[in-house]
Amino acid sequence: MPSINYYRLKLTDLDGKASFSKVIAIKFTGSNSFEVLTNPAKDVLNVQFSMPAGTVKLQVFDAAGRMMKSLELNTTGSIMSTSIDISGLQGGLYYITTSGQTRSFIKQ
Repeated sequence: MPSINYYRLKLTDLDGKASFSKVIAIKFTGSNSFEVLTNPAKDVLNVQFSMPAGTVKLQVFDAAGRMMKSLELNTTGSIMSTSIDISGLQGGLYYITTSGQTRSFIKQ
């Protein structure tokens, strides 16, 4: 979903004095979105994404950067959900990437 998010930083000095940065606006077009729906996950990782129609590659990496799983899905250009079997993975922190976006998840 398209949106504009506004951000600013609060800077606190060692003496406790605080100041704020200027506000900046970030526009999100909503054309590509990718979310992990089950976190932490036990045996199945559910993800939801909205990507342009075509082939999307999902890759799962462990915390050391080793690729643990890779799959390709055909998308229709609408919101899609899929379940990924992660029962063979050891417990720990993992990253899932697609279309230049990365999300983290915990495998229990």
